[in-house]
Amino acid sequence: MLATLLLACALLIAAGRALDVVRLLKDLETSGAPSSPRSMARMGGFVFFAADGDFGTELYKSDGTEAGTTIVKDLNPGAEDSSPGELTVIGSTLFFTACLFDTIGCELFKSDGTEAGTVLVKDIVVGSGSSSPSQLFAFGGALFFQACEDGGNNCELYKSDGSEAGTGLLVDIVAGSDSSAPASFAEFNGELFFRACDFTVGCELFKSDGTEPGTAVFANIVDPGSSNPSNLILFGGSLFFQACDALGDCELYKTDGTTTALFKDINGAGSSNPANFVEFNGKLFFSATDPVTGRELYSSDGTPANTGRFKDINGAGDSDPQSLVVFAGSLFFSACEDGAGCELYKSDGTDGGTVIFADINPGSANSDPSSLTVLDSTTLLFRACVSSIDCELFKTDGTVPGTVMVKNIVGGTLSSDLEQFTAVGDTLFFRACPEGTTGCELHKSDGTTAGTVLVKDIFPGPEGSDPREFVAFNNKLFFSACDAVLGCELHSSDGTEPGTRVVKDIVADAGSSSPEALFVLGTTLFFRACTVGTGCELYKSDGTEIGTVLVQDLNGGSASSDPSGFVAFNGALFFQACDDANGCELFTSDGTSVTLVADIEPAGDSFPTDLTVVGNKLFFSASTTASGTELYVSDGTAAGTELIDIVGGSGGSFPGDLVALGGALLFRACVSGVGCELFKSDGTLASTVLVQDIFPGPLNSGPLFLTVVNSLVYFKACNGFDDCELYKSDGTDVELVKDINPGSGGSNPDNLAVFGNRLFFSADTPATGRELFKSDGTEAGTVLVKDIRPGSARSSPRSFTPVGDLLFFAADDAFFGRELFVLDSVCGTALATACPSGSYGISTTTHGNFCF
Repeated sequence: MLATLLLACALLIAAGRALDVVRLLKDLETSGAPSSPRSMARMGGFVFFAADGDFGTELYKSDGTEAGTTIVKDLNPGAEDSSPGELTVIGSTLFFTACLFDTIGCELFKSDGTEAGTVLVKDIVVGSGSSSPSQLFAFGGALFFQACEDGGNNCELYKSDGSEAGTGLLVDIVAGSDSSAPASFAEFNGELFFRACDFTVGCELFKSDGTEPGTAVFANIVDPGSSNPSNLILFGGSLFFQACDALGDCELYKTDGTTTALFKDINGAGSSNPANFVEFNGKLFFSATDPVTGRELYSSDGTPANTGRFKDINGAGDSDPQSLVVFAGSLFFSACEDGAGCELYKSDGTDGGTVIFADINPGSANSDPSSLTVLDSTTLLFRACVSSIDCELFKTDGTVPGTVMVKNIVGGTLSSDLEQFTAVGDTLFFRACPEGTTGCELHKSDGTTAGTVLVKDIFPGPEGSDPREFVAFNNKLFFSACDAVLGCELHSSDGTEPGTRVVKDIVADAGSSSPEALFVLGTTLFFRACTVGTGCELYKSDGTEIGTVLVQDLNGGSASSDPSGFVAFNGALFFQACDDANGCELFTSDGTSVTLVADIEPAGDSFPTDLTVVGNKLFFSASTTASGTELYVSDGTAAGTELIDIVGGSGGSFPGDLVALGGALLFRACVSGVGCELFKSDGTLASTVLVQDIFPGPLNSGPLFLTVVNSLVYFKACNGFDDCELYKSDGTDVELVKDINPGSGGSNPDNLAVFGNRLFFSADTPATGRELFKSDGTEAGTVLVKDIRPGSARSSPRSFTPVGDLLFFAADDAFFGRELFVLDSVCGTALATACPSGSYGISTTTHGNFCF
């Protein structure tokens, strides 16, 4: 047998062929359920939303990746719901409503994006009664909303600055126990406009300057009676909205701040009920109803003559357009059509270019896309439903192949919910969640079935410790984990149960410091942690309890500086942080203190992100009112921090996916006439140039997942709306590596990772579904490794993590669900050549060019 194996390997190597052995390591899970994400809002680099998970309906956040989609806080501990809603962002604070019926009822909460920073603002109706806040709206740096003081009665206009003391009734429009029920807020001409009701004018249009004396009725449209204005939007210097006449027919109205009147009677004898307003390509788009075509897509250029039906999508039936949003130069929305169901549509602003974009739930079934929310220039998040997994979080990059589920939050059928793949020496650590046994706990693998085991049940029972933020440091794994005694704190593990322990209980007893963003710089582990006294600030650790300390309370007192985006540069730590004096800007630390590098936007926040080191330069993206979101470069000093204004003016080029290639920076940027394409820079405006317009003209190729292998950068790009394939560049031009899925479909490569001197990734073809591929940079060397889930179904491999001569990843083979797989690649100097040994081919050693 040994001689046969030896001969087989020798023949394979001599022939220049490779045998990649891929196998399931262990099945750890057996159940799952839908999450139904909803009520989305963007803050910083995340979209926040409510979802149904193992903790009930709670607050989640996502950066558009599966690993970056996590619960923020279990406000109502256990399986009970807090049901977050009305998510509204003001600066770096997310306001929302949530319900804890046994203690405070439904009240106003806020979050800075961390568990510790997610707290009650004020229990307006003290005790278990509810003020039921609703209609949350940001105006003038404060939050305005409706709240009720008498079991759903006496609902009036409230205002909050985010503090308990600064949250209260602004004006009691209808005195006593009756309600004015303020709603449909919009900012216009520097004032807050909204609908409210009183006994004098009925339900009409009101306005406020944010003070009690400055709050009054603005227009009594129907007298006597009520016009019930709603869906207010600013367009072309006027405020447009829906209002109803004395007969109850609801149509499109507008005000210029002095005159308020019917703008156009779209329906004639009945109501058109205009709604879902959004500005796109200089026009106002919305949904409305007429007696001929039903509810369809409408547009207006601001004149009654040019206000009408834009397209009849569903003939005599209703297409009912909803969730209209502008993304990647197109209008995206949900609409319904006979034969296709209710799906995701898009429009380029023409009749012919208004089409179904993605039939997520194929055939006449509905995916019902909703809560469409732009994360950044390349990611649109939304909720959609597929019959096999119900309703989950999806994303699109503006292409059909790039329209995929972000995460099945509860976990699909027969899956362990594997995450946090991290190598420490020759051991892979990961989080796994076997339903009904240990909950989510720390596991490890040496590449064998027997060696794939639970490390320690840190929080005994089905809840689990939910280990996260894995990083290798001092030959151990450091991570955040939770238990009932210590809360969520910093832990370490040497891979044994006795050697897995808490490093320091930063917040004593069951309180949580919730460590995040763990980052190693030399002999120091930096991270963000939170306490009641300091808020969320920068900490450091040498791996010992006594050496785990606060670096500096940058934003003094209980306020948070919320440091993030750590990178090592010039021997120091650079990152984004926020303080009251400077806003959210670029800071640095040597481990003893924190100092401001540059206040890029003195009047507010610049939010520096994507910090990337190229030689002696630090590149990043930042935003200002004057320049929009642009590329910056720094030598680590204020004087040496400079804008590279690619677009000019306030538009911004939205740089992203920054990587170092040789002595240059390669990145994606968006420029009018060119679209979003591949650029490079050596740190000056003159040297910042387009590498190649891959999709010629103003449309986007949208380079994504830039990954460096052997002095080349590989990435996904699209030469056409749906034709997304693997490309490469040396910084001077761009070359298609291979048209893996020929035609207009595209293979949509994803999860790019380096193993050895090859690129491994997932790609999609009609014959194989989404499976594991590899590339040596040539067309011939870009091939399928294994069809793990045979046929057109997808195994969707992800989380590729090299550990020595093994490549670990998660995949779904339909039989075991999403579990841990491994690729053997150890036959001497022949890359990706493995010889079977034993029933799984796991144990292999090398000697020269042969496997034993």
